[in-house]
Amino acid sequence: MLSHASMIAFCAMLMACVMTGCKDQNAPTPTPEPTPEPVDTVAVAALYKIELSVGADMLSVFDVAVEYYDENGAKQILKYDTTAISKTIISKGLPATLGSHLSISAKEGLDTTVVKEFVINFKYQYETYSINAEGKDAGIIAQSSGINGDTNFPINMLEKWLTSAAKETKKAAILFVYNEKGKFTENEWE
Repeated sequence: MLSHASMIAFCAMLMACVMTGCKDQNAPTPTPEPTPEPVDTVAVAALYKIELSVGADMLSVFDVAVEYYDENGAKQILKYDTTAISKTIISKGLPATLGSHLSISAKEGLDTTVVKEFVINFKYQYETYSINAEGKDAGIIAQSSGINGDTNFPINMLEKWLTSAAKETKKAAILFVYNEKGKFTENEWE
């Protein structure tokens, strides 16, 4: 005959077996996490995107242009006669040189006796990165930035503002020189 202590020990072992042997039939089966598709990190070209929007008032007083390097590495000038433009340049391969320089100047023949004030209202942004054979970001290196302004000035401040703008737009002159592996160095505008 089993002693009282042996009986309790036997029941405890039996319960442990029953409890560990049971499986919750109602528990949902966990869905495995999808494995991300590998990114092709072999760069074959570089992408550079420029976006500029200016107020119509600003275009009535200023000539606005962006000098940029095209897909062949040649300098081009894009003059703005509309309030918003977006341009994407994809180099024809690597190594590559891409970049842009914003230029703002008073319209030739501007009659400052008629124009009493001018409005600075613009947004200038760029983005650059190396791309793979599928035209997607190769994930090597990327950069984006921008400048903007929104202010009214009396016309007698025109020359002072243009001098200041020349300094500021020099800061917005960006040149990226990509090597054959898709990495870039940032350089001064040439």
